[in-house]
Amino acid sequence: TASHMTQSVMLSEFHGVSAYYLLLPWLFHELLFRKKLAILPLVCILGLREDAGLVVLPMLVFAALRDRWKTGYVLTGVSLAYVIAAVALLYPLINGVGILEVRAMEASPDSIGSSLTAESLRLRGAALLWIILSAAPFFVMTGRKGWLVLLFPLTALSMAMLSGMPRQHALTFHYPAPIIAAMACGMAGSLERAGKGIGGKPCRAGLAALVLVTAASHFLNGFFLGGRASHPVYGQVEPGMRPLLKLAGKAPPDGTLIAYRKIAPYFAMRRDVLSRRSYIEGRHTIDLVVCDLHELYSPKLSWLHRAIADGDFGISAMEMPYLLAERGAKGGAELTEGLFMSPAMMPAQGGSIACEKVFGLSRYWHGLAREAPITLVYARSILLKPGRYEASFRIRTRSNTPAPEKGFGTISLHRRNQDPAIASAPIRPATAFEEQRLSFTLEGDTMVEPRVTGGGAELWINLIGIRPVSPELPEPGLAGQQGTHLPPGNDN
Repeated sequence: TASHMTQSVMLSEFHGVSAYYLLLPWLFHELLFRKKLAILPLVCILGLREDAGLVVLPMLVFAALRDRWKTGYVLTGVSLAYVIAAVALLYPLINGVGILEVRAMEASPDSIGSSLTAESLRLRGAALLWIILSAAPFFVMTGRKGWLVLLFPLTALSMAMLSGMPRQHALTFHYPAPIIAAMACGMAGSLERAGKGIGGKPCRAGLAALVLVTAASHFLNGFFLGGRASHPVYGQVEPGMRPLLKLAGKAPPDGTLIAYRKIAPYFAMRRDVLSRRSYIEGRHTIDLVVCDLHELYSPKLSWLHRAIADGDFGISAMEMPYLLAERGAKGGAELTEGLFMSPAMMPAQGGSIACEKVFGLSRYWHGLAREAPITLVYARSILLKPGRYEASFRIRTRSNTPAPEKGFGTISLHRRNQDPAIASAPIRPATAFEEQRLSFTLEGDTMVEPRVTGGGAELWINLIGIRPVSPELPEPGLAGQQGTHLPPGNDN
């Protein structure tokens, strides 16, 4: 429990995963002393996560082999069967979507292969180093009998190292929970196997090494006395989530609200809140809808776009990039007169996310001239028909000089993945958010990509919009979006 990884797990407050610290030692105790009761903690562990059955495999196999315990082989088979059933049946039944779809990027061989970069290998190496350093003192104390320290967490550690997600293979946040809990069981097992052989100089040396490793890991990983960490995620609300918290406070208390499944928990204090997957046409009446700006233009939410255009729904509150649509409310019709995008949700080669008190999330550039020019917004392509259009960029700047080195930056529009600009203009200084516009004409159907380039001044980009001057705006839809948002009744 003194591991810096345990502090990371507890501060992440993922309480379901934290239960490994209770249930794995309980299971190990029953396997050693009361095998008939081992089924109780095993059932609890299997209920934690769909892959928990793999975590306990080394412990079950060890108990079955050591004591020639036939029931242990049965429990091993049950654990494997449950993992298959949980992944193939239970997870889709509960969540409405398969786990391989949810984790498609990190579960695919391509993503795992692409994560084998020098940086990801460094992260994996650093994580493994701390695991080995934590286990080493028990080899000093127990000799060859200390191998359980590395055997018990073997499957959990393998799953983490093979993941394509940096936060998982780096063992940050809640991901070390099953590994550290299994290691603790291995430590106890190693000491139990060594028995009376423990003592003397090896024991004192092992304990001293354990204290030194623990202190060094806390210091080098940013943890301090009192269980606090320097990582900002432990000390403040994630900036990207602040607009949702504000929007939740503005939502009317009555009426049925539906939202994407990852947004719905922010409105969980309401009596009637549904993920869009749970919505059943004819049973539920929609009064409120929460979505992000890009969802509004997705063909999957075209029904909401039409309802706002027709006046059946209106935008009653907006915290960029999220909006609250309410039945019977007025406002927001201008959003249906063009296609609007949130720069905070668009790909960027640099900059960061800033949360503005009035306008919500913006893409921010610190204005270091030596790093400029840099593309801050790109790759959100829109299919436009022939005609004349006007693009607007809501921008704010700040500079100590009226003419900063490398300017304030540029706004431009390009054909998808092409550098020559259809239209471009330098960014004008603006001490408060203002719209800076570009006009352009298209001769044929074109995938248009807006871009913003940062210069030698601080820059905030809050909103990008494209409105038709002529002809009529095409059917709403953003091309090239990552991820899909399903209509009511089908969303996950």
